Amino acid sequence: MARSWMTDLAGPRLKVARLHPSGLLLDFPFAPPPGSAVYVATFWPEPAAPSGWSFAQWQRGPHHRGVQLPQIADLGDVVGFRAVTRPQLGNVPPPAVRSGVPQPPPAANVVEWWGYLHAVERGALVLHGPHPSLPAAYAAAQHALAAQVWAGEPAGTTPRGGPAGSLGVHPSRERAWREPAQPPAAVSLTWHGDTATVSDPRFGWLHVPADDLAAALTRRSDELVRALQPLIRGIDGTEPPVTLAALAALHLPDLPNIHAPTPPPGPSTPEPPAPEPSTPEPPASTGPDLDGPS
Repeated sequence: MARSWMTDLAGPRLKVARLHPSGLLLDFPFAPPPGSAVYVATFWPEPAAPSGWSFAQWQRGPHHRGVQLPQIADLGDVVGFRAVTRPQLGNVPPPAVRSGVPQPPPAANVVEWWGYLHAVERGALVLHGPHPSLPAAYAAAQHALAAQVWAGEPAGTTPRGGPAGSLGVHPSRERAWREPAQPPAAVSLTWHGDTATVSDPRFGWLHVPADDLAAALTRRSDELVRALQPLIRGIDGTEPPVTLAALAALHLPDLPNIHAPTPPPGPSTPEPPAPEPSTPEPPASTGPDLDGPS
């Protein structure tokens, strides 16, 4: 079974690997175990593939040094490294083999490193990783691409050629947002000052005012589900809370004012006070009659 290379406790970071002018990557972003064969490939979503992913393997360089970048590679591509180490049996077969008893082949030790192509610099390839899996690396690459696109978005633009607020344009749609063509692969939240973007694989890229989103996040999820079910088909309560809040912020004109403070629970009916215990009268004396008979 493959295991991810997650010894870096600081988490994913930028890794700079030397790049030869001929397009040969000379360094790996991790140290493969001794005696392992290293394979490198570029991965991308492919609807025709049974797994939903396709790949192109990088070829080994001259003298088995490094790997050659493929002809087609671009920023944001997911790059996977796999180091495979097979046990060395030597020249003497184990006793089970000598006795004629069939044995399964020994399991190989596989180490994987997942990242994405962050930048190409002079003489270097910058990778971001490691990520725990292929989908996680792809989601991180999408997030970085979206941040780059949003950073280059001109401020103050309005759709439909009208002023802000005209033609019934909701405040969250006043900006002509540009976003990655591929739908998001994971749920994430990004703040852009007075706006925020929530990505969801099912609902796409949701751009909403930050204060509306913050107010909706204070509401209970079941409350938002009941309010959104008549407006959005398929809402069933399994949605992440941040997605429900973003959908509520997008449909703010059709929902009760989520900015209104949640009313505190009403005062409970006080129980009647318990009656004060009465002071008991002293019991009649039952001792001997000291006066004697009359």
